[in-house]
Amino acid sequence: MICISVTPESRNLAKVDLLNASRYADMIELCLDRLIKAPDVGELTHGLDKPVIVSCRTPEDGGKFGGSEEERIALLRQAIISGPDYVELDLETATKIPRFGETKRVISLTSLDQPIGDVNGMFDAAWKAKADVVKFTWATPHFEDAWPLLKAVVDKRELPVVGMGIGKSGITFSLLGRKYGSPWLYAALEKGMEAFDGQASAFDLTELYDFKSITAKTRFIGLVGYDRTQPLMARVLNRGFERTGSSFRCLPFQVGQLDKIRKRLETLKVPGMFVNPTIHLDLHQFTDHEEDAVRESKACDLLFRKKEQWQGFNLLWRVMLKTIEGSLDEQGKTLGKQNVLVFGTNPLARSLIYGLNRRDCVVSVTSPDDIAAKQVAQVMKVRQIPFMNLYDTYTDVAVIADESLRAGHGKSELNPAFFRAEMTIADFSQLPLETEFTREASARGAQVIPPEELGFVYLSAMFKAVTGETLNREDFDEAVNKLVV
Repeated sequence: MICISVTPESRNLAKVDLLNASRYADMIELCLDRLIKAPDVGELTHGLDKPVIVSCRTPEDGGKFGGSEEERIALLRQAIISGPDYVELDLETATKIPRFGETKRVISLTSLDQPIGDVNGMFDAAWKAKADVVKFTWATPHFEDAWPLLKAVVDKRELPVVGMGIGKSGITFSLLGRKYGSPWLYAALEKGMEAFDGQASAFDLTELYDFKSITAKTRFIGLVGYDRTQPLMARVLNRGFERTGSSFRCLPFQVGQLDKIRKRLETLKVPGMFVNPTIHLDLHQFTDHEEDAVRESKACDLLFRKKEQWQGFNLLWRVMLKTIEGSLDEQGKTLGKQNVLVFGTNPLARSLIYGLNRRDCVVSVTSPDDIAAKQVAQVMKVRQIPFMNLYDTYTDVAVIADESLRAGHGKSELNPAFFRAEMTIADFSQLPLETEFTREASARGAQVIPPEELGFVYLSAMFKAVTGETLNREDFDEAVNKLVV
């Protein structure tokens, strides 16, 4: 079940927010700590057809209540008299407010900066405080922090346990919690109305991550290292999984210590993960086998477990060759003998250089960091173009792999005047999103391979590698049109 947190500041708008939440939620949490004036909880919740939890948290527990402790307790007492289904209380407050009527008590145990260490001891304390439900809330910046929270929730205990992860891996916990039977999970009504920073919205859970379709039989495939493009990737891939009847769904998470992730994934029966090729991973801690492209470029975008072994694959270089060669073919050209310049020194850049080295073209690399570019040139056996000499270099095809590169006139910026009408441009830095370079190159008449086309071909390769099925273009276009602004 989804419990949508409603965090109103105005009593006049609170009723509207509650009604909106009731359309999507299985339960509603009414957070009183942001209201400027004390509400009549009974009047606000009258007519709602979903169970209601009332909470009023202090800043120490992640809330916004600015009054005195006496005022907060008085507000909670008045709320309980109105007869909500649940009231959330911290341990100390629970000792000051006795059980009243049929309202059940959610005893909340919160740690804003780290996981709770003594989970069993804290559970016992909540039980003694006459809890009906125990709630654990703690910081989950990485997957490793979400793991013990999941364990705290799914372990069999005398009372129901719910959880809430704070931070980038909060949604990781929510999706896993759904699979493993958490009584309910929390979501914000919409962006900007989060009860805690980083809380997923109801739209995120239902539209991007297909929350309601997740069951005990769901198999997750990880999304690692994607930030800006993660919502789009999740929506496209999940729609594809649903359309083809696959049991896979996307599980985004943040990697902290890679050596611990492998065991966790095997325990959860997660057979693989897509990895952003721009990030650096020490794959020796993880893989049993890597294909040649991964070993040479140190870039891996798919980790998959086959026959009890974790194998590393690189899909991107094949996608790059397919799209660039297709574009050149439409222009009556071939990649052979073309002067190709790659911008970047990260694993993504090395991956693209690896692919280009498979063809009879002249490959060079450049970057504002000349020392790093020289090192990549030596390892990948290509030319290095000093960044200051960039504008004197003849280039047929420019391939951008550096997501930190900016347009401008500074020494470390790329002057858009570099782009000329006879060039072919492929920007892989933020697939499938348009960038300032694709816009500038198009304005100057260059042949720009559309980023959405690159993105679709790349996501198609990912999808096929896992399912063996073909990705539907309509799913991709719908996600791009809805999510990209």
